[in-house]
Amino acid sequence: MTTIKGNSGVVKVAANAIAELTGFTITETGGTAEDTSLGDTARTYLPDGLPTWTATVNGHWFLGDTNGQDLIIIGAVLSLSFNPAGTAAATKKLDGTGIVTQVQHGEIGNGQVVPFSAQFQGTGPLVRGANA
Repeated sequence: MTTIKGNSGVVKVAANAIAELTGFTITETGGTAEDTSLGDTARTYLPDGLPTWTATVNGHWFLGDTNGQDLIIIGAVLSLSFNPAGTAAATKKLDGTGIVTQVQHGEIGNGQVVPFSAQFQGTGPLVRGANA
């Protein structure tokens, strides 16, 4: 089995890679519906078929990234593509639409590279695919 080296990862807003990223996380959560009935000795659940997802991107704040970081503002609804192994043909990716829920710049200190992070709430499915 092949593992993935994280240094090849790319996150895109529409067709444009977000510059200066240092990492990203995608969390998928499956919902459940309780179906416990009288006489059961423990609670029981069924999948509700309504998964959700969130994502966080981290990097260095880069003022020149007009097609990536500049578009990540609170409330923006963005087409996102998460590419853990890069964007070469046939590499796996996850695509979805996300709402920007948090943007952070800091800690800003003397001689430090200024970090950047953003969080997204998925709206709709996170679709698994491969790069063309």
